Amino acid sequence: MNLAQLLTNPLFSVFSLTAAINKLPYMPGLIGGLNLFTPNPLATTVVLIEANDNTLALIPAQPRGAPADINVEGGRELVPFIVPHFPLRDTVMADSILGVRAFGTDNQLEAINQVIGARVASMGRKEDVTQEWLRLGAIKGTIITAVDRETGAPKSSIDLFSAFGVSAQPVQNWPIILTPPITEADAWGGPIRALCLSVQRAIATELGGQGFSGVVGICGATFFDAVATSPETRQTFLNTPQAASLRDSTYGSAFVYGGIRFLEYMGGVGNLAFVADDEAHFFPIGVPDLFVEAYAPADYIETVNTLALPRYAKQEIMDFDKGVMIETQMNVLPLCTRPRTLITAKAVAGT
Repeated sequence: MNLAQLLTNPLFSVFSLTAAINKLPYMPGLIGGLNLFTPNPLATTVVLIEANDNTLALIPAQPRGAPADINVEGGRELVPFIVPHFPLRDTVMADSILGVRAFGTDNQLEAINQVIGARVASMGRKEDVTQEWLRLGAIKGTIITAVDRETGAPKSSIDLFSAFGVSAQPVQNWPIILTPPITEADAWGGPIRALCLSVQRAIATELGGQGFSGVVGICGATFFDAVATSPETRQTFLNTPQAASLRDSTYGSAFVYGGIRFLEYMGGVGNLAFVADDEAHFFPIGVPDLFVEAYAPADYIETVNTLALPRYAKQEIMDFDKGVMIETQMNVLPLCTRPRTLITAKAVAGT
């Protein structure tokens, strides 16, 4: 390709570049950043979770000398889950890089290994956002493993409540004004601290004697703004170091109130919103093995009966060296082992 052809190449409208800037979309990654999930690499495609129903019970009084009441231990069972398979494939044809300048340079031809590396990185970002979506599903109690590309409607899912044989906690309605702007006079229709305590009590009840170090709420924008800007919250933070978190921009930030750490969740993919604007999802932290993440091996000959890795990537030369096929895959299942500790709240119009 000569200079004139390069200048008119539709792939590159500007020949001389002073800087190469690769603009990547925002990658939702809040859940991954919390480090909630304990990794559990498997050598099979099935993970077994042991459910032990040890519950407290009152001992009935008996007349002296009467037979003692029989102690009954809680039931134990194994709950199986099949680790879902998430493969992704791409092809780099030899003709597709013929005479193409390397990105960010003036005169170098792009080598095929650079293209393959860029494609693998791009595929890895899709796996990152998929894993984040699965982890968020484990926090909600329903892990959606496939959605419609156009509408975002669920196509397949794993219901943790059904799997463990329990019912979901009822959705809590938090009375707030949904129509912006939220003013000091009418931002909140009920006491926030009491609502926060109700969430913590429900979680503590489900955990029984198991302690926990705190509660986190993953919030949509409307829910987060209502709590952050309410008169009750603002009055509490006045003349404290945390006042800066409310005085400054709260977009994508966090604050603690009523014993709960509120985090605004940003991001989604296409028509799929990761967290609804008017919802919040609460869960405890500091509970051993509450959140686990199982990995299964890839379906390659060389990975049979080996401990799984979080990600796999492989390439294969096409017939007659006309290109390279690339495949990446992950086989992962994040789980919440006690799903009744998960509580969803929904913003409703206050009175």
